[in-house]
Amino acid sequence: TAEVGKSLLNVFDDPVITLGILPSFEEVNSSDLRDRIRILKEASNVLLLVEEDKAEQSVEALNILARVGEIDIKKRIAGEVVVDTSDVFNALVKDGFSVFGVSKRSLPMFRFFSKRSTLMAERTQRMIDMVNEAVKNLSVNGDISSAKSSLIVFAGNPDEITMEGLFSCIEYIESLNDEIIVRYGDCPIPNAKYVCVAVLFSGITRFRLD
Repeated sequence: TAEVGKSLLNVFDDPVITLGILPSFEEVNSSDLRDRIRILKEASNVLLLVEEDKAEQSVEALNILARVGEIDIKKRIAGEVVVDTSDVFNALVKDGFSVFGVSKRSLPMFRFFSKRSTLMAERTQRMIDMVNEAVKNLSVNGDISSAKSSLIVFAGNPDEITMEGLFSCIEYIESLNDEIIVRYGDCPIPNAKYVCVAVLFSGITRFRLD
């Protein structure tokens, strides 16, 4: 894998992104792990890390990130904040490594009638809870206090994604690291019966071992 990455670096001007799948920390020597990560880092511009037992959920996170930039011009559907591939690449800094988390909620089939302000508050709180859940279950236990950049992308039913929720999620991420640059946006999926979020942290330089 490292040799392929090095070859691509010499051939292409586009950034080479490597997805490194790591064994459990309990199953590998820490110095060996650092050596493997260093080798992968030297063979790529951006290194995404994921633990082996979290590969399935990581696929879902990458699928969300892959949707960015999708706008249905015919139906005139756009998100609260349009996010595109440039936002993803700008969020992926070259130093350190990157990790990501995901959270998903199914929506109830029926809603009780309530004041709009109450519904808005519920949607906002759901978004905050989802980001909190994603951060607590990252692809690798990276120390996000050392991260330089973050990206928050919501996808799903557009009626469940609010600007207030997006801003509240940004405030939450900044409360974890007040020096981080946070990018954000959403990808609406009309009539979707769910809402999900992918949270990316990049430029991480150390693991969290607690």
